[in-house]
Amino acid sequence: FFDDRLIETTDINRTEMLYSGVEKVCIADNHMIYFYTSSSMAYILPFASFESKEQFDCFMDFIKVKFSIIEVY
Repeated sequence: FFDDRLIETTDINRTEMLYSGVEKVCIADNHMIYFYTSSSMAYILPFASFESKEQFDCFMDFIKVKFSIIEVY
């Protein structure tokens, strides 16, 4: 996650998406963060990927600035 975009990098691909390309952000069951790019496609970020609660809290502050609506389920 960068200031204006998210970047996904794998062994065979690199994808960049501006945050304006994310349709909605959802937090589900206090376990996952979904970044929907369409009604059928989302990047999924598990809470377990954060090394500490402080790192998670910092990331949550970051996405609250970048996305005006975050749905919680």
